[in-house]
Amino acid sequence: MTNETFASLLIRFGMGGIFLIYGINKMMAYPGIVDRLTGGFADTWLPSFAVVPLGYIIPIAELVLGITLVLGIKYRESLVATGLLMIVLTVGMAIQGNSETVARNLVYLLVCAYGVTLAQHDRFSLVK
Repeated sequence: MTNETFASLLIRFGMGGIFLIYGINKMMAYPGIVDRLTGGFADTWLPSFAVVPLGYIIPIAELVLGITLVLGIKYRESLVATGLLMIVLTVGMAIQGNSETVARNLVYLLVCAYGVTLAQHDRFSLVK
């Protein structure tokens, strides 16, 4: 196994596991997650009509992306989608003024970007 293949697996299982756990946790609190998310943006300039749909989409997206990453289903595309979701989440945290979470999310985004460059070395995906 090459270093690139091993690094690709680490990213796949690491990011996939994180998103799978976040997705499961949010799905278990699904009805309340929208209220919690909306409340978190109540004192910002972002209108609730922009926040509410994301409150319904984010838990499902995290769960699906976690599953696709762990299983290696369309690995490169899953990483791109995960990176795009990380951008949305990071912008939200920037609007809230949560610089600590912004910094952490940017690390996840960099991992996604690096994973995209390594995706060509992935040898263990279920669906290419």
